[in-house]
Amino acid sequence: MAFTWSIQRGLAELLEHPHLFAQAAGFLTQASLQVFAAASSKALKDAYGASGRDAWAAVDMSTWKPLEDQAEPGDADLRAALLRIPPGRLRHLVLRSSRCSDAGVREALQPHIGLEELCLDCSFSTSTAKGGSNINSNRLSNGTSNSSNNSRSNSCSNSSSSSKHSGVNSGDASATSRMALSGAALSSMCQLRRLDIAGVKGAVAAVAERPRTISGGVALLEELFLRTPDASDLDAASKLCGLRTLQVSAAPLRFDPASGLLVAAEPLPEELIRRVMECCPQLEQIHVEGCALLSEATLKCAEALANLQDLRATCPRQVVADSTAGRGTLQRLGSRATLRFL
Repeated sequence: MAFTWSIQRGLAELLEHPHLFAQAAGFLTQASLQVFAAASSKALKDAYGASGRDAWAAVDMSTWKPLEDQAEPGDADLRAALLRIPPGRLRHLVLRSSRCSDAGVREALQPHIGLEELCLDCSFSTSTAKGGSNINSNRLSNGTSNSSNNSRSNSCSNSSSSSKHSGVNSGDASATSRMALSGAALSSMCQLRRLDIAGVKGAVAAVAERPRTISGGVALLEELFLRTPDASDLDAASKLCGLRTLQVSAAPLRFDPASGLLVAAEPLPEELIRRVMECCPQLEQIHVEGCALLSEATLKCAEALANLQDLRATCPRQVVADSTAGRGTLQRLGSRATLRFL
């Protein structure tokens, strides 16, 4: 008994210091947190409140061990991870899963409408993880890994009750996976400035329609990363007039469920990319990789962008072989353009 009490007092003294708390929380087990909470709940709340905004601003669900021994996080996992974060503190979220639903994401993010950066990949699954497409969000993921450990440790004590309360568990995981995430939950994110999206139909359209669905001020989306997009995504992107960064990439091969084989991805209409350039005059960075060939007309649109600093794309060789005007456009773009020719 005396030994247990000494452990409790040691935890209390450790976690009352915000900096020590932020470093040690990721290594504490659920049992340790429960023992400490039972011994000194006030000290835990004080340490939590004093740990600073940055310590709770980011969550990377890639570091979360899913409940019920699932391969991917679901609605209950997202709810449990965000449960202890005070409303308004969450700024960055990375979520890679095909098990989350519109209702679950909307409910989990409702207290966090101030979210600024979101990496959402619903094409990720146990089948695609072995050879399919995955998105590259190193800047956001690396910036959130340490803080997400804190969130995971402090929410794990409530994870079991959260799973029961949300009604999403292993018994209905298959039903959840059939509910395609449409991106409607993003329509209320009024401060979203950076969106990295893959496998979510309608997400870009929902963000583009925010000024019509939200009363009051809405931050303009500045950075958009589209992984394996379709034509509707680019059509919606042309409505984001505040865009400064646009990156469009497609996997060279995609999985065809009908044949069970990997087949070449369909190229995107080049006209849609040109339309985004025309409608978003603030663009500074444009990367178009593996999904379209840019013609001379599109390069001229890029040349007209006053703030353009970095253009990376693929063009047909005829642009420089058969057109004097095309060669002139490339010369005027100069170091701002890094192009490949096919």
